[in-house]
Amino acid sequence: RILWDILVGVLHIERPSYLDVGAWEPIRDSNTFLLYEAGSAGVLVEPNPNCWDRLLTVRPRDRVIRAGLAFSDQKEAEYHRQGDGAGNTFSKDLAANMVIQDRLTLPLVGFDEIIEQNFSGHPNLVSLDVGGLDMEVLQRFNFDKWRPEVFCIETLIPAIRIIRHVAKLVPVHLRHLVSTQLITLQAGQHPIAGVVHAA
Repeated sequence: RILWDILVGVLHIERPSYLDVGAWEPIRDSNTFLLYEAGSAGVLVEPNPNCWDRLLTVRPRDRVIRAGLAFSDQKEAEYHRQGDGAGNTFSKDLAANMVIQDRLTLPLVGFDEIIEQNFSGHPNLVSLDVGGLDMEVLQRFNFDKWRPEVFCIETLIPAIRIIRHVAKLVPVHLRHLVSTQLITLQAGQHPIAGVVHAA
């Protein structure tokens, strides 16, 4: 509900577009379903093959990209799966401490490719749940080129570290132009919101 309140209530974007990375479930625990239900549409990036049919069936207006989000220059990476899929990850470090069911080698797609091929301009919301690779993924977002109004990051990293990291990524010459709301969600904690740079 906090994302709806910011995008629609505060920023007055009638039908926000979104890029939902690590979409997993179309309704349960979805950061974008409320927007979809109200008529918005966007792109769902989901590497887990077990989720694809459900996402396509329940969210037919959305485009589903069957890949992981690039966190390095690799074109593909090993994807570690466990349980119901909520804790799946491309992170070798996280996987080392998990009970892994199986591993798949899956393609990786970059931010630029996804946004250029699916949005006119930028998505209003970027929602990230990238299984422990937050910093690596954020490092690859081009703030010089794309300026989403809201970033939502589900993270295992302390929220203040994420906010400081994103602030450093915005190019100095753009900082007076950029106004991005950053929402961080951590398990067992209340959402933390911060403006990365306000005009």
